[in-house]
Amino acid sequence: MRKTGSFPREDRIQRRQEFLAVRAARSRVRAGGLRLEWLVTASPRHRVGFTVTKFRGSAPLRNRIKRLLREAWRHEREAFPHGRDYVFVPEDPDAFPGLAVVRELMRTLAKRISARS
Repeated sequence: MRKTGSFPREDRIQRRQEFLAVRAARSRVRAGGLRLEWLVTASPRHRVGFTVTKFRGSAPLRNRIKRLLREAWRHEREAFPHGRDYVFVPEDPDAFPGLAVVRELMRTLAKRISARS
């Protein structure tokens, strides 16, 4: 995969408490096998995190899914409203055959979030 830009530390959700805060907000949408949770923040930026549980498969499969999600986010991040923390949670590992599919799922999720705002 060709990288499409940086993914700086300040754009990532890193701490468990931050992931739990997003989950506690209970704002969710789904598309295909991908769930998106978000939390509205005071920051003008948007941050992102990816959670792939062990129930979704072996470590190489989970790492592949996270790589696909990160690369798709690099392409599609401007479609998402700023001022929010996002956490992507894959629910079906078979729903991610390639980057094009993941990008399409992200575009769908971005449209659904924009419609709710």
